[in-house]
Amino acid sequence: MKTNLLFNSIIFTLSVFFSTSVFSQNIEYSFDGNSWEGWLGGTSATWNSTFANNPNGALDITYAATAKNIVMYSPSDTRPDFDGTKYKFFQIKISNRSSQVNQFRVRGRLVNDGAWFNAIDVAITTDGDGEFTTYDFEIDAANWLNTDLSNWQVIFRKSDNSEVTDGEHIYVDNILLSDSSTASVNNIDAFDFGIYPNPVNDELTISTEETIESVQVLDLVGKTVISSSAVNGSVNVSGLKSGIYVVKVNASKGSATSKFVKK
Repeated sequence: MKTNLLFNSIIFTLSVFFSTSVFSQNIEYSFDGNSWEGWLGGTSATWNSTFANNPNGALDITYAATAKNIVMYSPSDTRPDFDGTKYKFFQIKISNRSSQVNQFRVRGRLVNDGAWFNAIDVAITTDGDGEFTTYDFEIDAANWLNTDLSNWQVIFRKSDNSEVTDGEHIYVDNILLSDSSTASVNNIDAFDFGIYPNPVNDELTISTEETIESVQVLDLVGKTVISSSAVNGSVNVSGLKSGIYVVKVNASKGSATSKFVKK
């Protein structure tokens, strides 16, 4: 699973078995364990989604051919009385394998009248195998900037509101909500890269257009277990124990991270 969130937040989250973490005014969902961290799918024909846990550490979403809104209903512990003023900055990292889904929507519901409203629509692209894209945005809709929201949800959809019929998958790696643009903008990956195979036995191949300066592999408590400045497109992980690790790739533009599974 790829991740680009604050490293300290990652370590805190991992230390509590990848549960939802709240640090300052941040809420983070990492989907690294065997649960959906409180999120619920949709069961109607048009509001439809089925969840599974991808073995590489992502929420794997599939949907019926009649779905118009591939919905994620928010965890109950964030509602009622959700304070949108504290969580107007979003960061979401996904691998959208659908060629039809081209929009991500956040919706909210007001306590006083129970009406749902569309808080923001974000254009998204189709990702290739093993590719993840991070989207950062700020919600400035007046209804969202309210201390009295009773519910909220996120939706993947077609912008023309027609059915999504391709039977593909959407993988959600991380969702971060914050009161600070620093948390959701300045700490994203500096560049895109892919890794394969994942899970891996021996050689982990790194695919990027950047010139790699060094690579680090970290375990789930943040300890560096591999560090190399002589990287020729891959790193040997055969000596690692089975488990989930973070690979950090450093280049002139900065750093980027991804998670992988060692068999």
